Amino acid sequence: MRSKSGGHLKEAYKTLITRKPKAVAIIAIARRLVKLLYTLVTKKTYYRYSQLKERLAKLKYHKLQIIGLGS
Repeated sequence: MRSKSGGHLKEAYKTLITRKPKAVAIIAIARRLVKLLYTLVTKKTYYRYSQLKERLAKLKYHKLQIIGLGS
């Protein structure tokens, strides 16, 4: 799902391209994203930069529900 604000990874990418070639920066951000996804899945947690209201709206849009909250 695309973020409207860009967020933390976009800022990290902008910083990286000032020091590294574009292709290297893309690979570095991809690696960070894979590490982030692995951590979120294994620890069963949410991304710290996401807002509850946005998460709930996305879940509703995709017709999903949160398991374990009694809903």
